[in-house]
Amino acid sequence: MILTEQPIVILFLGLFFLDVVVELFLNEANLRYVQAHTQNGQLPPLFREKVSPETLLSSVRYTIAKGKFERWSLVYGGLVKLFVLFGGVLDDVNRLAQTAGNLFPPSTHAAGIVFRLVVSLLLFLLSLPPDLYYTFVLEERFGFNKSSLRLFATDKLKALLLGFVIG
Repeated sequence: MILTEQPIVILFLGLFFLDVVVELFLNEANLRYVQAHTQNGQLPPLFREKVSPETLLSSVRYTIAKGKFERWSLVYGGLVKLFVLFGGVLDDVNRLAQTAGNLFPPSTHAAGIVFRLVVSLLLFLLSLPPDLYYTFVLEERFGFNKSSLRLFATDKLKALLLGFVIG
């Protein structure tokens, strides 16, 4: 039995949306749990001697802010993936990769390597806005950001280069 393209795309989209819905549900469940169990401001007995009420309140505020950000981050990440997969981007990248691959001997698989590198770079660049917001707005607001823009960029470039080497 040979599968056509359409059922595979439908299956992929169904599983993709199921994944996003489950992630959003878990995020919302966590937010509701944190809010419900910290309404009274009382520390659980295990933490009473170790954590101040101010620290608890700060932790709750951070968890809620992070959860609210995660909502939008999940939606943004999903839209980016759908755009790359179904927005014609891969066709453009493939044409670029084939053109670049023709500059090398046929046995080098250069077109495939260029394709992989360009897609990775594109996804990396599209992931920067939420990463920047998380690090320099959300983490900064709660005093957790110990990173400078230079350190952030260096870390991201190292991760990108490591991904290229492994990939």
